[in-house]
Amino acid sequence: MNSPDLNIKKRNIIKSFFSDILEAVSGTEQDFTERRLSRAILLLSIPAVLEMIMESVFVIVDIYFVSKLGADAVATVVLFSEGGNGNLKRFSIGITV
Repeated sequence: MNSPDLNIKKRNIIKSFFSDILEAVSGTEQDFTERRLSRAILLLSIPAVLEMIMESVFVIVDIYFVSKLGADAVATVVLFSEGGNGNLKRFSIGITV
């Protein structure tokens, strides 16, 4: 296989990947049992990965603004944030309800 054919194939793979990302984010209704398993896993995992990235950004921004209140406030945010230790947060909510 010569170099131009390889470059075209790589471009097609990259285009396909980005179109899969767009399809996963757009939220179209699909039957995942009729597709390849690897593509179904990719389409289902993209929203979860984006959610984790946005949650991490939220925690970083939250810590930035809370840091103006002092070290104790930052420790509280880190302790009770999902990025820090979400289980402690769930436990404390569970025992107070």
